[in-house]
Amino acid sequence: MYHYIIDQTRIQTRNFDRLLGEVYGFLTEYQIGGEVHRVTRLRNVPELVDTARQSGAKTIVAIGDDNNFLQLLELLAEQEGIVLGYIPLVSNTSISHVLGVRGLEDACQAIAKRRVEDFDIGLVGRNYFFTRVDFGLINNEIRKGSGGIFSSFGMISKLRLLQSIPVKVSIDGRLELSANIIAGSVINARGGIDQKGSALFSPHDGKLDLLLLEKRPTRELIKFRKSIAEGRFEEVPGSTVLHGRNFEIEGPKNFNVLIEQVFLNRSNLSLGVSDKKIRVIVGKGRRG
Repeated sequence: MYHYIIDQTRIQTRNFDRLLGEVYGFLTEYQIGGEVHRVTRLRNVPELVDTARQSGAKTIVAIGDDNNFLQLLELLAEQEGIVLGYIPLVSNTSISHVLGVRGLEDACQAIAKRRVEDFDIGLVGRNYFFTRVDFGLINNEIRKGSGGIFSSFGMISKLRLLQSIPVKVSIDGRLELSANIIAGSVINARGGIDQKGSALFSPHDGKLDLLLLEKRPTRELIKFRKSIAEGRFEEVPGSTVLHGRNFEIEGPKNFNVLIEQVFLNRSNLSLGVSDKKIRVIVGKGRRG
C-alpha cells in the first residue's frame, strides 16, 4: 500500500488546495490510492513516517517540495525495504529534475508505474544529502538559471569585485590540491545530459563529483554567466572536475556552505558516499 505524507509548510495555502485537488484527481485516475498523512502542529514528519512503517508501508510518497523529500530521505535511509516516491507541488525543482518528473500528472504516472532505481546517498559529516553541496560564492539565486547575479549585464560590477577563496582538497586520502576559487560544488546527483548524450554526475557509481571554479577574466565570467548561475561550472574553461568517494575540504574560517537547502558556516567539510542506498521511484524523463 502507498502512504502519502503531505507537507504544506512552505507552500501558499491558496495554491496548495488547488494543487492537492489535482493530485487527488490523478491518483484516482491512475488507481493508486493509499493512506494519506498530513503534517500538522501535532504530528510532524518523523511521527507520520513511524505510523506508516507500523502499518507495513512498502512505499512512502512525499507530497510537497524538495525539503519534504529530503526529510523523508533522512528518515528512510536507515530503513530497508521501503521505496521513496515524490510528487512535487513546486515546479522545476532540483530533485524532480534528477528524478525525471515534470509536473503533477507526470509525477503521479511515475508513482503508478513504480519504476524504481537505487540511488547513492551523499554524506556531509553525519548528515545525508541527495543532490549537492555548494561552497564559496553562494547566494539564494545561484541555482536559478535566469535569476542569478551572473544573469544580468547590469551586475558586471559585482563580477569584477569577486574575491577568490583559498581551499585545500584531499580526495580519498591521496590526491591533494590547493586552489583559489570563487565557487565549488560536490555533487551526488544532477539532472542533465551532456553534448554527447551521456548522463551527467551519475548517482549510481558510488562516487561524488567535485567542481571548482577559479577566478576567470571578466569577459569569460560574463560569457558563461548562465552556466555559473546554474552551477554548471564544468562548462567554464579552466574549471576543475574531479571524482572520488571521499573529500576533505579546508577553507577559510566560517566560509559559506549550502547543503541542499540549508546554509551553514564551516571552515572544514568532510564529504563521502554512504554505504546505504535509497530506493526511489523515477519518472520517464530519468536518464543515467
